[in-house]
Amino acid sequence: MGAYGYPRSTSPFLDSLARAGRLFTNVFVPLPATNPSHASLFTALHPLQHGVLDNSMSLPREAETLAEVLQRNGYFTMGVVANTHIGRGYNFDQGFDLFSEDPLVPVPGEHQRFGDDVSNAAINFLKGYARQRRGQSYFLFVHYFDVHTPYRKHDLEPPEPLPPEVLRFKDQGRTQRMTRRYDSEIRFVDQQIERLISALKELKLDRDLLLCVTADHGEQLGDHGYAAGHFDLYRETVRVPLFFHGARIEPGVVETAVSSMDTPVSILAASGLSFSGAVAGRNNLATTSSASRQAGDGKRPLLVVGYPNFTRSLVAIRDHFWYVRNLDFLYKRLLVEKEVAKATAAPPGMKEARLLSSGETGSLYATPLDMVPGKIRPVYVSAEIRLVEPGCNAELKPAVEPSLAYFERPMKLKRSIRIHYPASSRDVTSLLIHPGKCVAGVFYGVDEFDDVASREGEPGLQSTDTHAWMQLKTERKARPDNELYDVAADPAMTRNRIAAPDLQDTARELDDAIDSLWKEHSRAAFKSQIVRPALSQEEAKSLRALGYLE
Repeated sequence: MGAYGYPRSTSPFLDSLARAGRLFTNVFVPLPATNPSHASLFTALHPLQHGVLDNSMSLPREAETLAEVLQRNGYFTMGVVANTHIGRGYNFDQGFDLFSEDPLVPVPGEHQRFGDDVSNAAINFLKGYARQRRGQSYFLFVHYFDVHTPYRKHDLEPPEPLPPEVLRFKDQGRTQRMTRRYDSEIRFVDQQIERLISALKELKLDRDLLLCVTADHGEQLGDHGYAAGHFDLYRETVRVPLFFHGARIEPGVVETAVSSMDTPVSILAASGLSFSGAVAGRNNLATTSSASRQAGDGKRPLLVVGYPNFTRSLVAIRDHFWYVRNLDFLYKRLLVEKEVAKATAAPPGMKEARLLSSGETGSLYATPLDMVPGKIRPVYVSAEIRLVEPGCNAELKPAVEPSLAYFERPMKLKRSIRIHYPASSRDVTSLLIHPGKCVAGVFYGVDEFDDVASREGEPGLQSTDTHAWMQLKTERKARPDNELYDVAADPAMTRNRIAAPDLQDTARELDDAIDSLWKEHSRAAFKSQIVRPALSQEEAKSLRALGYLE
């Protein structure tokens, strides 16, 4: 976007609004994926609080949304979305009097609604509102999906040449093609939003209007080795645009690091309203832009977590420092004990795993969050699965919830077995055993990571690389190194400053911040239950088309 310094004219209309409004330059989402990020945008809660951690998960009905607060206070609420992942099937229609997500464009392989259809639906809602409810305050949420993989090419490519930084990537040809498509998508959406605002003016619905423009995640275009997508925790993927324009908004630029969780709090505050319960977001419109630029809130740390299938790493962002706690490396090796002694009681040092559900798919057992007190650290979960009888053939699927399976195919069991699988001490892990009738008991314990890893090669122990480790699409997955970046000096995040003597205190403070923020955000309900439903074929097809599944 030109408002953020991009040299091509991708967003002339939005840029004009941003210049006349309050522009935020350092806005970060708590998890760079559609469902989790929108859930935070609607509730002002961190994904660890509302529990939506991947794109197959629904917004909990008990979560209070921005639309519900406005509706309860007399607003007529309308929503138009371009992707079913934030539609009725995932409970994102909560609080909307009118909600439109159909029809999807009838093109094979497409799982989105294109921007012109979204604008048409929104304008039709506004026309009906103008005829029947004019005078009642209104809220309109409009969601465009066009600026997202896979990108379509429009005949709207800005005339300016591509900026030099596009040419630095290895696959220059593909990166240039993707960038041109991406830029034309931005220009297309810019035109659609201009259509929408023009319709508001024609209908005389722009009086006392507050407009907010933002996004749910960024995109990588050749950055850090990826041609496209939003897989890992870099500035390109978690930094999003945000500006407010209109009613009583003082123009200016705010450079303080803020969260997208703050956006709904700010919108409600501008209307004299607030959420009924405690939230993680803050009001970013409370101070003048000049004061915000110098505010002490620049020291407020923000916790960003990765999409489960792409990275298990965590990031604490404070001001212009990024501290990455790398956990990807630890999911590599799983160990199996070939023989387990027969017993009737719980093994020494182990607890009985909680049975969460039992049905046709098998019996699902879980180990809780916060398995080990203290800081987040790598551990091994030792799980003993006892079968009713040796002849009862069963299948075992160990996983880290919500969606990181250790193996692509289930492990075959013909007798009782003990496995040792790596995890973070904050993970919820699950064991799905089919058929459930074969299970006599499931027990688990937690061992130090280094102690179990050092046992590789012992007689009676078989070790193997997990599919989970191969699935994590991050360059840093093979290394145990944590990272610290000064993005003011190194915006591309290419120089790890973790060992710099003058930044040792900063590294320690941000390392502690990750732990304290996790504890602050983790909700009690999530500690004891698995919240992800089984994927339907249609959901899997949709996630695959959007790049979230192989």
